[in-house]
Amino acid sequence: FLWCAIADTGHEVSYSEGLQAGRVNVLLENFSDDDVDTITEAGHAGVDYIIVASEFLTGSTFNNFSDDHHEEGHYGNRHYWAKRCFNFLRTADHARAVWCVSDRQLSAYRDILDPAAVHRLELRWVPGYAPEKTISHKDVDFLFTGTMTCYRQAQIDRLKANGAVVAFLGTQTPEYIRRDYIRRSRVLLNIPQHAGWPHPSQM
Repeated sequence: FLWCAIADTGHEVSYSEGLQAGRVNVLLENFSDDDVDTITEAGHAGVDYIIVASEFLTGSTFNNFSDDHHEEGHYGNRHYWAKRCFNFLRTADHARAVWCVSDRQLSAYRDILDPAAVHRLELRWVPGYAPEKTISHKDVDFLFTGTMTCYRQAQIDRLKANGAVVAFLGTQTPEYIRRDYIRRSRVLLNIPQHAGWPHPSQM
């Protein structure tokens, strides 16, 4: 999506496994300690980069909401989210900009970063991102992609119990497989993390 969206504005775009001097590098947040060392070293050397931040910033961590929404597993792993946020903040100091994927995230990021450097990345349809070919016979009724939670699994189980064919793809699914499932699916699901969850997923 990012490649297609940036190219649609008229910029030259390329993929790279490392940061490139003389280019504006766009990085997806989720940095290991080694990543942080590499990124901050590049930033000190004057390499330009922008960070795409997809998580909700809650104080000094990500996704730490009230106990009413406590979730065991991935979203309940407080140490993981605190560490991930810490590494993000270490790299954000040198970033040219931070792009958030939801307007509901902007104020929290602007409170701790340079407000002029924090912007919303609008997720919209762009040429070249649609599946290559449409098909008339779709063998998947519902498709959900993302991180599984107990509530999300319960909704998928309900659909399956009613005879629906439901597919789930995790966050590490290769892009070509994701595109194939999108092409074959009748409905793409956007399921909140929990019942009553107020924040629509943008990714």
